[in-house]
Amino acid sequence: MHKRWFNQALIEFVIQPAGPILVKANESQATPGRPDIAFVRTLRNGTETVYLPGSSLKGVLRAHCEQIVRGMGDEYVGDKPLEMRPRVWSCDPLDDNHSCSERAGSKDWPAEQTYREACFICRMFGHTNLAGRVRTADAYPESEIHVENRDGVAIDRFYGSVEIGPFTYEVAVGGNFCTRLMVYNFTLAQLGLLMLSLRDLKRGRVSVGYGKGRGLGRVTARIERFAVRYPACELRNGGLHLLGHPKPVTTSDQLAGVGAFVAVGPEKQKARPGALFLDEDHCLPLGDVADLPNGLQLDTDDWGEVQLELTDTSQIEQLWTETCVPAWSRTAELQKEETKHD
Repeated sequence: MHKRWFNQALIEFVIQPAGPILVKANESQATPGRPDIAFVRTLRNGTETVYLPGSSLKGVLRAHCEQIVRGMGDEYVGDKPLEMRPRVWSCDPLDDNHSCSERAGSKDWPAEQTYREACFICRMFGHTNLAGRVRTADAYPESEIHVENRDGVAIDRFYGSVEIGPFTYEVAVGGNFCTRLMVYNFTLAQLGLLMLSLRDLKRGRVSVGYGKGRGLGRVTARIERFAVRYPACELRNGGLHLLGHPKPVTTSDQLAGVGAFVAVGPEKQKARPGALFLDEDHCLPLGDVADLPNGLQLDTDDWGEVQLELTDTSQIEQLWTETCVPAWSRTAELQKEETKHD
C-alpha cells in the first residue's frame, strides 16, 4: 500500500489554549531554575521555544477516534476462537489477545495481510508492524506563547494531608500553535472519521497533554487550509484519469478515495451488493467516490498536479459535512451488515 501513492489530504490548523495546557518535558530536559514539571521545548530558528510534539497530537486524535468507534460496538469478525478474531473497529492495544500489533507480530504475514487483518483504527494510524496513513507534524508557536508557573501538591487519599509537594509546574495559557496533518492513500470513510475528531478538537471537546483530570489541556482549533492531491493523475475531458489510463477514475466534481483506484475483475463485480472487502489484497472499498458540494471541483496547480485546495472555513466544513462524514456513516452501516453475515 505504501509503495504506491494515489491521493493525499493535507489539513493545516491552529491550536489555541482554552485554559492552561502542559506537555511535559522528560527528565533529560530538566534545567536548573525551571519548574519541577517543565513544558517540552525545542530549538527553532536558533531560539528555544515550547511546542506541541506531533506524536502527542497524533495520539490524542487516535484516542478520540477510538472512543468514537468503540461507541458503535465491539463486534468481532470470523469464525476463529474469540481471542484470535480481529475487532472490526478498534483493537485493545493493552490486551495481547486483542491487539493488532501482537497478532501481526506473532505471524509471518505479508504486508497485505497485516493490513487486511488490522482493525479500522490501526489501518488509519498504524501499529508496530504496520505503517499508518496519518502523519502529524509538530505544532510550533505562530505568535508569542504566554507561559506561567503554577503550584501544586499531591494529597494523601487516606489522611487528606500533603503527600508530595508543594511542586511547581509550567503551563501555556495563551498564544497559537500551528501544525499540519497529512493522510496518504486515504479512503473516504477514514477521512470522514478523522474529520469528526478534528471537529471535536475545534469545538474544545478534546484535551491535550498532561493533567486532564486537573482541568489542564483544554484547547480549541481553527482550520486554516484543506487540500486533496492526486499526484499520479490528470484531468482530461472532465474526468480524473490515472496517467496513461484511458478510463476515468471519477469526474472532476467528485472526490475519490484510494478504493476508487483499485482494479476490479469480473469475479469481484459479483460480490454481495455493498460488500466492503472487494480488494483482495488490502480489503479496500470498491467505488470509493463521493460528490463534491455544489460549486467545488478538482483543478490543477501550476505543475499540472490535480488538486482541490480550500482556505475558506465555510467551504471546508461544507466539504466535510456533505462529502467526507457521510462516507464514514455509509461505511459504518455497511460494516454492520457485513458483520451479521460473517
